[in-house]
Amino acid sequence: MIAAILEFRPRPRWDFPSGHVYLTLLVAGLLAIRLLQGNTGLVCPLKSIAGIPCLTCGSTRALFHISHFEFLSALQLNPGMVLFGLLLTVYFGLDLVAFHKKLKPVVKTEWASRPLLVSLVLLGLILNWAYLITTGV
Repeated sequence: MIAAILEFRPRPRWDFPSGHVYLTLLVAGLLAIRLLQGNTGLVCPLKSIAGIPCLTCGSTRALFHISHFEFLSALQLNPGMVLFGLLLTVYFGLDLVAFHKKLKPVVKTEWASRPLLVSLVLLGLILNWAYLITTGV
């Protein structure tokens, strides 16, 4: 399945493995959320002004639940952001593994046209936002 979406190309000498940065920030964020007990005091400006959640509403609370290994609760808060974060974690994890073999993972786009990819991403964003609005996250 991964071979259908990703290919591994030789990594240029100057290329920095972005997986190190991403995974470091992810661990730091999870630790910070855990230490703050999920109470960051942040309020969504869109929700406080317009009364509707933004695309990332519930993400901080979802990270808090992930830090406690409560994955179902995290998915219920913001499924789109949790799944996107999971995809990023897998990609950057592969980037770290490939770095030691002097390779770089590259997403293949030949299997689908650009308009199809853009349409799928927009559809995912709209469905996630509709979910957030209807559940009142």
